[in-house]
Amino acid sequence: MLEILRNAAASWVAKIFFGLLIASFALWGINGIFLTNNTQSVAVVGETKVTEAAFQRAFQRTMRRIQVESGQAVDQQAAVAAGLHYQVAGDLVARAIFTEVAAQNGFTVTDAQLQEALRASPAFIDDFGKFDRLRFDQTLRSMGYAEEEFLQAMRTDLLREQIVGAVTSAAIAPKAMAAALFQRRAEQRAARYVVLPAINIDDIATPDEATLKAYYEATPGPFTAPEYRNLSVLHITAAMLAEGITIDEDEIKNHYDRRKHALGAAETRDMVLAVFPDQAAVSTARARVNAGETLLAVAKDMLDKTDDDLILRDVLLNDVIDAPAGVGFAIEIGALSDPVDTGFGPTLVSPIAVTPADRPAYNEVRAKMLLELQEERAADMLFDVVNALEDERAGGADLETAAATAGLSVDHGVIVDAAGRDQTGTPHDVIAADPALLDEVNTLLPGIESLLLETVEGGFIVLRLDEVIPATLKPFEDVKDQVLTTWKQREATALTQTRALTVGNQVRDAGNLDKVAEELGVKIEQALAVNRYVKHESLSQAAVEVLFNAEAPGEIVEAGGDNGTYIIAELTGIQRFSAADAPAQFAAMREDFNAVLANEMLRHYQVAVQDELGVTINQTVVDRAVGIIDEGDLQ
Repeated sequence: MLEILRNAAASWVAKIFFGLLIASFALWGINGIFLTNNTQSVAVVGETKVTEAAFQRAFQRTMRRIQVESGQAVDQQAAVAAGLHYQVAGDLVARAIFTEVAAQNGFTVTDAQLQEALRASPAFIDDFGKFDRLRFDQTLRSMGYAEEEFLQAMRTDLLREQIVGAVTSAAIAPKAMAAALFQRRAEQRAARYVVLPAINIDDIATPDEATLKAYYEATPGPFTAPEYRNLSVLHITAAMLAEGITIDEDEIKNHYDRRKHALGAAETRDMVLAVFPDQAAVSTARARVNAGETLLAVAKDMLDKTDDDLILRDVLLNDVIDAPAGVGFAIEIGALSDPVDTGFGPTLVSPIAVTPADRPAYNEVRAKMLLELQEERAADMLFDVVNALEDERAGGADLETAAATAGLSVDHGVIVDAAGRDQTGTPHDVIAADPALLDEVNTLLPGIESLLLETVEGGFIVLRLDEVIPATLKPFEDVKDQVLTTWKQREATALTQTRALTVGNQVRDAGNLDKVAEELGVKIEQALAVNRYVKHESLSQAAVEVLFNAEAPGEIVEAGGDNGTYIIAELTGIQRFSAADAPAQFAAMREDFNAVLANEMLRHYQVAVQDELGVTINQTVVDRAVGIIDEGDLQ
């Protein structure tokens, strides 16, 4: 019984209040925030500006985290299409909000508090419970953080905890309300039941054609073709233009020479990174290395560390350029660096192995270099072509004339329904995938051309509605088989339900299930500890609901089961629990309820703070930062 209550308490919030939960202010997005082009920053929150460079670093870190967690390469274009750049912008806005609120209300995080939180973080503690500088550096490297940037982010998180604590400190659910909810949530019922199988449609006799036609005419919905819209579509993308662009061979080779440093695998190094407690220890270590020992041997001896504790393997320069390990790329293999001052103590670095860069030869990547140049040229051409198209349309030319002048063609007879599917049910590859285009298709008036619209893949499209094809009842002969199947399904469902009601009345007359079950030749099943909020392994949700609507044991109820079956059930027991019966489970549920109230308070606080501070996000700068638009679009 207690295990069931424990499970019930654990799922209570998810079942009842899931839509109200807000995990933290870090989930604040940009919904409802005015998007503006009046700033060159990504966002402005009060007096705090979020720079484009900060946004780009945060976006790349997020991409890297997703890649590490998923174990798969993440394509930036796909991430942008999924809206990741807006999520990152929203997170940076949230951090800026905390900075502003903290400044206005005197919240601070001292260096001592920051250091204490850092040294207590499980991610940076070794097997002996002590802070591990090497683990700290490795974690920051994997996350793509420079040390100062990470510390500032951690400081902001600590400020957030202070602010959230102040806002939600009074979020306590009244005990009486929580007790009433707990009693309802924990109630259990027991039943005996039989399952009546669904009548098979193959057992339903085929009616005459007059009956089918009458059903077809009385129930036209399933047999009616939807309204379709006949469109003329002009669609242009950079990829369409790229195919026909010719690039000189010398230009391809020059592009390769410019890009080859970023192709293939970059040089990596294994290096020893040793953090010493003070300058005296560093001097001793350097003297021993200069006398012929390796830094690895000296550090293992002096610091009581293992190889794995001291050696960073397969390090890329870009990952550590701002970290102490970066100096390991400026010296020879086996050499010893000068001491590097850090917040954790003076550090010595010595590279011990190198894997040279592996750059592909020109002929191995020529096709890729050609495609990159074609796409670059096509991107420039795309806006010229689109501008020419729009100039012609602005001058009064119709879609066909304007397209011809711009060297484009119009696709006529594109017929789609409200969901962007053609008459065979196949989704249109551009329209169906874009809610904005679907909205445009469904609101255009006949003969009217749309504005030039941007598509989700970065192309452009113009739509014209040439004809509305009304919803039409399909000819009877074309859907005769569908009508027959639908009619039989309806009849089978009705007969199954009628039989269930009859059996239910028979059980009521008999006083229990046993006699009727024996006559029907069906087995009586038991359902114990049924809870209205937990999916039962054999009872349908409809059956659970009618059991909880029953007033007293002995009552007989009927409900639809799975796959067209029907369930006849006898309520055999009701068990109610109070908070005193399961204090631990009640406390857990009340804590969840408190969390719901706290998050509601946070949500309202969020709206008030955004209004007070004046939050703006420059969507153009965000799009430029991830490569959606070019530099010139901000001029």
